[in-house]
Amino acid sequence: MRLIADSGSTCTDWHLITSKGQVEEYTTIGLNPYFVPTAEMMTAVDGELSAKLDLAKVDEVFFYGAGCSSEEKCVQVNEALASVFANAKIEVNHDLMGAARAALGNSSGIVAILGTGSNSALYDGQEIVENIPSLGFVLGDEGSGAHMGKKLLKAYLSSQLGETISEQLKSEYNLTRERILDAIYSQPRPNTYLASFAKFIGDNRQDSQIDKLARSSINNFFERHICRYPGFEDQPLGFVGSIAHHFSDVIKDIANEKDIALGKIIVKPIGELVEYHR
Repeated sequence: MRLIADSGSTCTDWHLITSKGQVEEYTTIGLNPYFVPTAEMMTAVDGELSAKLDLAKVDEVFFYGAGCSSEEKCVQVNEALASVFANAKIEVNHDLMGAARAALGNSSGIVAILGTGSNSALYDGQEIVENIPSLGFVLGDEGSGAHMGKKLLKAYLSSQLGETISEQLKSEYNLTRERILDAIYSQPRPNTYLASFAKFIGDNRQDSQIDKLARSSINNFFERHICRYPGFEDQPLGFVGSIAHHFSDVIKDIANEKDIALGKIIVKPIGELVEYHR
């Protein structure tokens, strides 16, 4: 049996292609090696999947993960998976490769991920040939849920939001300055915490200030990433991720303004990756 995984910072989608060609779907926590230690990965995968499928019968695992951008991180994930899938051949790739295969197939172009975090790459149809580093939620991740959440909370804490939207945000999330700072600086997975506010932004774009915040974040992503690739105007551009999906109108507007040929916008690449690996 063949198991394909697409892992972000928030969750991992697993699709199993059975010996009869049927597809079974599972979900576990996100397995970003920058935030989840190897031992925790092993516990999460074994604990959450062993009750649902026979791990020993999995022959191949194709894992695409956020944070798997270096050989060291790929080895870390590979070791965790090998301890769980003892009889399987395991291949670990960066989530950018998964996004490229899902959005562009075997065609060349630029691929972008907008989810909890963000990333992008130039793809030649087979390999990633250039990647402008994302730098993570502290230094970068423009256009992502974490980036939008950071901008929102900064505006809130600095009393730069309108009174009505500020009170709504405070009420919905039971916010205090102390809780926000504790979640960001003292608790695990601050990037996921920041990204949790993307839903509020998406639900309240009728407020001009909130809409401007979302557009500014995604425009920052285009300027900082997409427009820096050579020949970006002539390359098809594909997007993957929940933020890309929910803010697709903003992406289309900005791509139009910059005269960029926009291709697929896919909320989750796992379906296309299953077909790729059949």
